[in-house]
Amino acid sequence: MDQNRGFREVAPPDEAEQHAQRSQLTMNKTGKRSYQRACKVALAKGAALYKGRLLTAQALGAHEGQFASPAKAEKRSFQPNRQIHHKFDMEVLTWNAGSITSRVWNEILALLATTEYKNIKIVFLQESHWQQDQVYSSGPWSVLTCGSTSRHKAGLVVLVHSSLAPLSEIRSTSIVPGHLQHVMIPWQRSRIHLLNLYQHVWDSKLSKTENRGRRKDVMTQLENRIQRVPQRDFLLVAGDFNSHAVTERPHIGPSVPHRVRFANADVKTLPSLCKSCGLTALNTWASGHRSTYVNSDGTYSSQIDFLLVRLHDARRRSKEAYSDKNFPVAAYRDGSKHFPVRATLFIPPYSPTPSKPRPFDATALDASFRRKDDNWQAFSHRLTEAVVRTMQVRPSWQELDEVMVRVSAEHYPPPRKSQPAAGPEYWKKVRRIQAHKRAGTEHNPECQKLVEDIKEEETRSVAPSAESQPKGSSR
Repeated sequence: MDQNRGFREVAPPDEAEQHAQRSQLTMNKTGKRSYQRACKVALAKGAALYKGRLLTAQALGAHEGQFASPAKAEKRSFQPNRQIHHKFDMEVLTWNAGSITSRVWNEILALLATTEYKNIKIVFLQESHWQQDQVYSSGPWSVLTCGSTSRHKAGLVVLVHSSLAPLSEIRSTSIVPGHLQHVMIPWQRSRIHLLNLYQHVWDSKLSKTENRGRRKDVMTQLENRIQRVPQRDFLLVAGDFNSHAVTERPHIGPSVPHRVRFANADVKTLPSLCKSCGLTALNTWASGHRSTYVNSDGTYSSQIDFLLVRLHDARRRSKEAYSDKNFPVAAYRDGSKHFPVRATLFIPPYSPTPSKPRPFDATALDASFRRKDDNWQAFSHRLTEAVVRTMQVRPSWQELDEVMVRVSAEHYPPPRKSQPAAGPEYWKKVRRIQAHKRAGTEHNPECQKLVEDIKEEETRSVAPSAESQPKGSSR
């Protein structure tokens, strides 16, 4: 019985080498790839199957370094190196501390002084369990607290670095004690508005109606406060919303838990707030590090802490906000815990847009209103009809403003600029003035007389004509 049955015989070195040489002479593109693949396998495993024969690396003529890819030359860019300005970049952090004791407070201040957290300029803290409203300084930080009515519930704290503004210029307002705080910081000809939120938890001792009622009161106060922030100022809302969110672009991104085991009934509260106020949740766009809360045994996690900004302030880098799972403060505590959310924001200085000229004659409109003439009566009647019709179809302030401007332009069009009389005599004087300038005699009394004549003609042409004056008046 042949003991080598079932195995292919390895070709002798001489014969295999001659075979490989003949193959290389008549090797097409496909054959070359198969030969290179066989050489790589033979170098790695000692032998390879090539054209139906098992050949060694020596038989194939393969050697080390044969297929080493040459180092690619560094790609040279012909674009100039542009420096990225980080002057207006600042990092923010929001964290539900779950009771801030003196030990936890010292850990927070010590952590903010480390290299990893030194770029953080604004810190939001929830559930401090502090009862007093205080404003004071602690090292480089301005501390603004919003006390709670209960000793073991709620409480808010905002820390602002002294590099942004001194403590004397920062204002803090307690809107809902322990649950909603408004802080204003002066910043580059505008202000930064910080809204720190801690939403009520669902209390099993209260009915469903009572739970929804007090949660709705907090969200109503928050929405009203957001609507009062000017568009020229930067708005940042942060905190523990104690509710989940569902994806609704461009307000809520795709990085949210798809199936939440204990999702509450007001799961669409946050998307509705973002939609009505034009906000977006920054920590719902990055792919990883979504959860911000985990229970005591680690079997359940959720995303209930958020950072919100206006849509036009949400830049790509800001949407890379994430939850810091390696946050070391109070890591020794047992039970459920929250992870802080960190984000880098770009807050540029305010630059007002140049005002556009009015598309109607405001002076004529004011004069017509004072006289109460026929044109004013027609304008008033037309404007009332247009406003009523618009508010029935598209009730919004933008539509109302557009309608009022359009009707005003129809009845009081903007005045056209009068052009100077450019007759033959006018251009003759202009050419004589240019000749004096070329000759260097522009200070000649004759040239000065020509300039005065042209200015007088332009003044007469700009003066209102008899047709533009009100009826019944005379020159």
